[in-house]
Amino acid sequence: MAIRLNDLVEGGVLYHRRKNSVTGQIFLRDVREPITLELTGNPEEDLDGRSFEFVMPESPDETSDEDYEIARAMESRQIGVVGEITAARKVRTVAAKDVEGSAATSAGIWQFCLYMEWFGQNGRVVAELPGAHIRLLDIDVPPVDDDPAPPESGPAEAESALGDEAAWDGGGEPDDDTDEDPYHLFDEDLEAQIAASADTEDGFFSGSDEGADIIDNLERMDAQMESGDTMPMRDLLDGGTVLPAADEISEDEAAALLKKLLARFALFGIAFDMCEHATARQAYQVLLEDVIDGENVLPGMFGSGWVQHFGTHDSCPECQRELDEEMGGSGRDPAGDPDDEAPF
Repeated sequence: MAIRLNDLVEGGVLYHRRKNSVTGQIFLRDVREPITLELTGNPEEDLDGRSFEFVMPESPDETSDEDYEIARAMESRQIGVVGEITAARKVRTVAAKDVEGSAATSAGIWQFCLYMEWFGQNGRVVAELPGAHIRLLDIDVPPVDDDPAPPESGPAEAESALGDEAAWDGGGEPDDDTDEDPYHLFDEDLEAQIAASADTEDGFFSGSDEGADIIDNLERMDAQMESGDTMPMRDLLDGGTVLPAADEISEDEAAALLKKLLARFALFGIAFDMCEHATARQAYQVLLEDVIDGENVLPGMFGSGWVQHFGTHDSCPECQRELDEEMGGSGRDPAGDPDDEAPF
């Protein structure tokens, strides 16, 4: 079942400054700490390579207790994989009144919608935001502040979900978003597994007012490593899962498998970063051979807010070449080890 933030979102900012990475922040109503996004993947074509701010129209309704519970359940730092991010959807909104007070059609009206879907520590998260006011950012944006201010209320320069009517093909009503688990990722007892591994009494729980205590988490991690309390990455997959070799599948098949696997691992606070040089097949090969079949994780950290990172960068000659240049030629030999069968 998806977590839906539709009635909670106040505004935010998203950056797609390099291929295979979407970052940003989402501000929720009456919630002090924003959600920070660090996602692997790309938005749809209409937002490809674009960065933008967005603001929702001010709502007259108060935040409900149910919405507060949704906000408390969210990890404030969301890692995982992009499902779909687009401003080209249209949705039918419920009947409303216009500015003069006359009733709109009982069938509702069509509006452009900023649609954001990702798979993170809380599973599938969806924000469907009709009427969002979007402003494109055409300049380089500095790193996100540690204590950012929420967006100003009221409309920014309206671009009507980028303002391009042609962005929607108009060919009938969009498909209903009815499949809560389109990639069939989640076991029925998965939430119980994660909750059982999280030490809630020590403050390691999502939505804590103070957040995860970094020092305590470091001490906890060190204790687990010293005790050997680790498990193979492959054990996080369903029993009997057979993954094909990278050279046996197409680029599209690799992309679909990546999305499924990264969504699965995000539930346990495990991120896989994909550099801008990697294809889906190359990234899948690194994930399969170097991470799933070569790395261990700390089960005691599941549910703590701690994130364990893996990625393609160490296997990418171009990334190593850039690192070598930044280090003044003191980094690893960009040519690599002749015996190293890296996928790049």
